[in-house]
Amino acid sequence: MKKTLTVLFAAVLLIACIYTLSTQADAATSGYYTYTVSGGKAKITDCSASISGAIAIPATLGGYQVTAIDAYAFYECNLLTSVTIGDSVTTIGERAFFDCDSLTSINIGDSVKTIGHYAFFNCDLLTAVSIGDSVETIGNNAFYSCDSLTSITIPNSVTTIGDTAFCDCTSLTNVYYAGTQEQWKKIIGSNDGYMTNATIHYNHIHNYSLLPPFTEPATCTQAGYTEYTCAYGETYREVLPALPHDYTGGKKVIAPTCTEDGYTAEFCTRCNAIESKYNITPALGHKMVLAPAVAPTCAETGLTAGTCCERCQIVGVSQEIVPATGHSFADGICTVCGAPECSPGDLDGVEGVNEDDVIYLLQHLLMPEDFSVNQSVDYDKNNVVDEDDVIYLLQHLLMPEEFPLS
Repeated sequence: MKKTLTVLFAAVLLIACIYTLSTQADAATSGYYTYTVSGGKAKITDCSASISGAIAIPATLGGYQVTAIDAYAFYECNLLTSVTIGDSVTTIGERAFFDCDSLTSINIGDSVKTIGHYAFFNCDLLTAVSIGDSVETIGNNAFYSCDSLTSITIPNSVTTIGDTAFCDCTSLTNVYYAGTQEQWKKIIGSNDGYMTNATIHYNHIHNYSLLPPFTEPATCTQAGYTEYTCAYGETYREVLPALPHDYTGGKKVIAPTCTEDGYTAEFCTRCNAIESKYNITPALGHKMVLAPAVAPTCAETGLTAGTCCERCQIVGVSQEIVPATGHSFADGICTVCGAPECSPGDLDGVEGVNEDDVIYLLQHLLMPEDFSVNQSVDYDKNNVVDEDDVIYLLQHLLMPEEFPLS
């Protein structure tokens, strides 16, 4: 059903685009918004699809009060999540927010009188809508196929709810209506059949003062919001506009590095964004120094010579490991380093092979530089020294004939 209706509206959209192009010469742009001016009042006619997050419709553009949102103005602005329409706006045009796929909440101000046909059609993620106290008309299919919509607040100023305004709002469970049941019956018309799962709360007045509000602060690049929750769980948000950068009093001196220029910068005291750089100091370049070679010993590995930068430690020439030379024993003594020849498995050189050698081998695996060995410890002959050799040595202590050391 949704797909069919979307296709049907493609032709209407094409006509709207042609109309928009014909009037483009009279349009002006401010930030994300394109607008026209008539009778000293501004009307938003288009918006960049890159607009994102929670926004508040600006009260003025180019010094003119914004009083209307035109047809298709926010069509497929798929990065919008929340919209607050302030008290300057009186009209929301047809299909104004058509297909805004990420929109979750709408707060319509107290000056809006008309919500146009299909205004929020197919806003799939829209969950909550609060309508201001001056709205008189909710157009045909205004919230058609908003299938995540769970609650909506409708003032008793509403005199007309258009055909199928809430069709396919399958999740709608709570309607907060400020008027009486008799008033509701007069305005609901054909929509009654689409609200069979909803509870209508008559004579309803929200009380948002019982629960503390939640505030997501605005930043220099992102609008924030304050969210209020009433005793019935209904919420609405007031958007906090993004803050301007504050470059007053913010100055940093950045020292040059080996690869980056140094500079003095004026920066935003809120977000550290840099406004300008001056007093540029060229990058220093690397200062390479020698990392001397380390000769191997009978039991310890050595290193070849290398180079590195003494400022940033980046390696120029890597040092390579030189294998240990190994002992050369004669009459039980190494002729190179004088170390005594131990029996296989006597790793600590104390009182033959025992449990202390198992512990020593474990320590060697964890900290080979601190617990060196002067003999092969690859007891299971799998060409790697690991925990299996610890187990083998332990098995040798228990069953020496079955697990010999060589």
